[in-house]
Amino acid sequence: MNNHFSDEQLMNRLQDGDHSALEALYHRYADRLMGFLYRMVDGDRLQAEDLLQDVFVRLATSSNRFDSSRIFRPWIFTIAANLARNAHQRQTYREVDDLHNIEIESAISNTSFAIDQLDHELFRSLLDQSLREIAPEKRTAFLLRYQEHLSLGEIAEIQDCAVGTVKSRIFYTLRFLESTMISFKPQKQSS
Repeated sequence: MNNHFSDEQLMNRLQDGDHSALEALYHRYADRLMGFLYRMVDGDRLQAEDLLQDVFVRLATSSNRFDSSRIFRPWIFTIAANLARNAHQRQTYREVDDLHNIEIESAISNTSFAIDQLDHELFRSLLDQSLREIAPEKRTAFLLRYQEHLSLGEIAEIQDCAVGTVKSRIFYTLRFLESTMISFKPQKQSS
């Protein structure tokens, strides 16, 4: 029933007490927000799930804070980014978790699919590890741009900064990733 409403119209309905609008927004955004939060909290699925629940609790209890003249998507990602940043600030140093205990010998002895799978797993592990090493505001900008495909303007709104600052954060993140993930850079073939 609510599928034909825009996000902003659903928020207006939620503000008017229509709780089915919250369910519709949940179905539209839960998977994307979960993926974003999962990366923001260094792959801690339980923490990402808790934060996702917190996002929708905030949405339900603070729907009146939404300005209907604004676009909904940057607003909900702002809530998610702020919750993730706050969780990161509260978290003390923790041990680096075991990244996918890959048995390299057996993977290499299997098919080329196993080798491709191993490359993919190693790439993901290195990317996740590299993203943990950068400042939260740079990681947020990078993930919003390349995982969530938000515009620079939407990211600037979420991060409450200028578009130029977003560009700078993404540029420096890409430079850092290029240097840390050099083993995955394709080599030029000599003729």
